[in-house]
Amino acid sequence: MPDIEVTGAHVEGAEPILTPQALDFVAGLQRRFGARREELLVARSARREEISRTGRLDFLPETAEIRAAEWKVAETPAALLDRRVEITGPTDRKMTVNALNSGAQVWLADFEDATTPTWSNLVQGQANLIDAFERRIDFTSPEGKEYRLRPDAELPTVVVRPRGWHLEERHVQTCHRRGAHAIGGMATFIPSRRDPAVNEAALAKVAADKNREAGDGFDGSWVAHPDLVPVCRTAFDSVLGDRPNRKDWPVESVEITAEQLLDVAGTEGARTERGLHSAIAVGLRYIEAWLRGHGAVGIFNLMEDVATAEISRSQIWQWVHNDVVLEGGEKVTAELVRRLVSEELSSLRESLGDAAYDAGRWRQAGALFEQVALDGDFADFLTVPGYALLD
Repeated sequence: MPDIEVTGAHVEGAEPILTPQALDFVAGLQRRFGARREELLVARSARREEISRTGRLDFLPETAEIRAAEWKVAETPAALLDRRVEITGPTDRKMTVNALNSGAQVWLADFEDATTPTWSNLVQGQANLIDAFERRIDFTSPEGKEYRLRPDAELPTVVVRPRGWHLEERHVQTCHRRGAHAIGGMATFIPSRRDPAVNEAALAKVAADKNREAGDGFDGSWVAHPDLVPVCRTAFDSVLGDRPNRKDWPVESVEITAEQLLDVAGTEGARTERGLHSAIAVGLRYIEAWLRGHGAVGIFNLMEDVATAEISRSQIWQWVHNDVVLEGGEKVTAELVRRLVSEELSSLRESLGDAAYDAGRWRQAGALFEQVALDGDFADFLTVPGYALLD
């Protein structure tokens, strides 16, 4: 392997991961697909520029034949036929143990949105998966709390979500038409044992959401916390019974147009000062944790990943660049956003204390958030300029 060099620091357990064969495989991928990948990224950028110039986003006419054809995905493996409850999260050792003990049918081991892509996180995550498959995974927290696999645990099927080279969208009718599972949205609530009233209300909302998905024809759904597995299972047990899924349900003929998908004005809700404050508060807290190596972060009793920060900064960028006026009459400007970011950081310093604040990455988080939310050009992903700030 004269053409590949590992420059990252040593990570415990890396030897079975960074083998000569594995490194040669990575080099082979780059040699075979690297140029084509660059071409596709350039084409993606050109497509986005065309959409911005024309103000029109539609299904490509050159792919109409594919959409109209009667085809299905490959047969689902037996281990993935039943996906009524899937838990997802990063591949750190604590989350790995909790996911395997959760009772869910599937664990989506997420190396993408829920993982800060530091060298140690990615290599250690792979090592953790090996330990999980060999049922020797355990973890002891700095406080001395031990996490181990339950001897009687029926382990979920593990699906690894690698760091991808593309993005993908799904629609329920399309999934069943093509023979694929239709999986619902994420329940991000983190149960709290400190406030029973808040806990009860939130669990009721999760149950209502999962019951809606089950009634709408989904085959299963996602949760972010092991305590939500029973809630989700109950909802889908009620409609699935002993069946693993509902892919055999007849699919109604539904035509979805670009106009329907882009009808932003037809959605409910309003643009409010509270919404702007929330986007800034959540975005700052997530990015600061991401810079410290945490890709899945509990914020305001919700488990958030990088998609949440992307939504927050994207919303603000859109509001600033489209001269949006909030419900109370104030226009969203770059100056207003910077002032609110500064105020939020000051509030965080006051609540955390100088020592804890200075030990964090708050200044860098504020600068990065302002960059990706206010720059003239919209960055494809906030994580790209963020990579330079990772240890």
